[in-house]
Amino acid sequence: MPCSPVFAYSWRSREGKDVASAEAVAMVRWVFRCGKCCLGAVVGLASLIALAEVGLRVAIITSPPPPAQNSAPIPAAVASHVTGWELRPLHRTTLHPDEGEPFVFRTNRWGMRGGDVTVPKPAGVFRIVCLGDANLIAPDCAEPETFCVQLQAALQSGVNYPIEVVNAGLPVGGPSVALIHFERTVSLLQPDALLVMIDAQDIQQDVSLRKWMTRDRQGQPVSCSPPEHPLPKSPNIVTRLRSEFRLIDCGWQRLMGEWSADGESSRSRSKEELPRDQIVRSLAPLRELFARCESRHTRMLIVASPSRGRHLGHQEDEPVAPLSDVSFYSALGELLKQTGVTGIDARAAFEETSPAEATEWSLDEHRNLAELVAQGIRERLPGPWSSPYFQPGTVTPASHRLPVGGTPR
Repeated sequence: MPCSPVFAYSWRSREGKDVASAEAVAMVRWVFRCGKCCLGAVVGLASLIALAEVGLRVAIITSPPPPAQNSAPIPAAVASHVTGWELRPLHRTTLHPDEGEPFVFRTNRWGMRGGDVTVPKPAGVFRIVCLGDANLIAPDCAEPETFCVQLQAALQSGVNYPIEVVNAGLPVGGPSVALIHFERTVSLLQPDALLVMIDAQDIQQDVSLRKWMTRDRQGQPVSCSPPEHPLPKSPNIVTRLRSEFRLIDCGWQRLMGEWSADGESSRSRSKEELPRDQIVRSLAPLRELFARCESRHTRMLIVASPSRGRHLGHQEDEPVAPLSDVSFYSALGELLKQTGVTGIDARAAFEETSPAEATEWSLDEHRNLAELVAQGIRERLPGPWSSPYFQPGTVTPASHRLPVGGTPR
C-alpha cells in the first residue's frame, strides 16, 4: 500500500540527517587522523633536532675545536682598544727562531721592546723614538741585532752626548695608528726626534683598519679597536640563536663556508691598484703628526722603505687592492714637498733582497738600514753630531753633563 506524502517526506528527511551526520563523523575522524599524523611528525622532527643538538654538544665537549691559529700578529702582542694591537708591558719570553740561537724578547712598562725608558727624560740625553710596524719590532731578531739598537750605536759613535733610541713599534702599523700612538704614549717620552718608518704595506693596513677606528669632529683618528676583538655590540637575533643552539651555529658556519667558497673566485681576482685618493687619504695623518711634533718642539723624520711582510687584517675582510712601491713613493714624495718634512729614501738598504723573497727585514737589512738612516740623520737632522761642543776632546756644557754616577744608555 502506498505511503502517505507526509510519511515519505519524514523518512527522507531522517535519511538525509543520518547521511549528513555520518559524513560529519567521517570528517572529524579524518581530521583527527591527520592531526595525529602531523603531531607525530612534529614530535619526531623535534626529537631528531633535539638528538642532533645533544650530539653536537657532546661532540664539542669530547673533542673541542682547535684554537684559532695566528690570532696575534706577533709574539707578545695583545689586543688594544687604543691602537688595535700592542705589546704586553713588562713581558719577558724566550723565543726560538728558525735560524740562530734562542734569545730573550723583553718589553718595558710602556709596552715597547727593549729596556725601560725614564720619564721625565734625564738632562743631557738626546732621545729618538721610532714608530713602525712588526718589521721595526723584529720579533725574529735578538735585541742587539735590531735596527733601533744598531742606530743608537751608529749615532753614538764619535759623540760625547748620550743618545737614546727607543723602539716604539706596534704589531700592526700605519699612519693613523702612528698618530694615535704618538698622542697617547710616545709624546709622554719627551722625544727630541721622531722617526716614522713607513712602507706601502702600512698604507694597505691603514685602509683595512679604517672601519675599526674612532675619529674626532675634525676627522682625526683617536682610537682603533682590534679587528679580531671589536668593541662589544648588542647581539642581533642571529648571534643570540647561534650562541644558544649548536645546530644553528653549525648550519650558519656551513652556509658561510659555502658562500666563501662561491665568492673565492671573485675575491682572488687580480684587482686594480689602490686609487690615488685612497693613498693620499691614508698618508694624511702624517700631516697632523708633523703639526703635533712641531708644537712639542720635536723634529720629525720619515724613513720610507720597500714593502715587506704580509697583510695583517681581519680574516673576513675584503682583500685590499695592491699598492706598488712606485705609487707609494710618488704619493709620499708629494706629501714631503707640501709639508716640508724631512725624508730618507731607504731603498738602497734593501737592494740585495726583493720584496717577493722575504716577509720581514733580514739581519743584514737591519744593519744596512741603521747605517743608512744614521748617515741621513747626521746630514739632515740637527743634533749632537752636528755640534762641535759634543765631539770627542771638547768640553761638554754643564747643562748637558750626566749626574755623578750616571751612565749613558
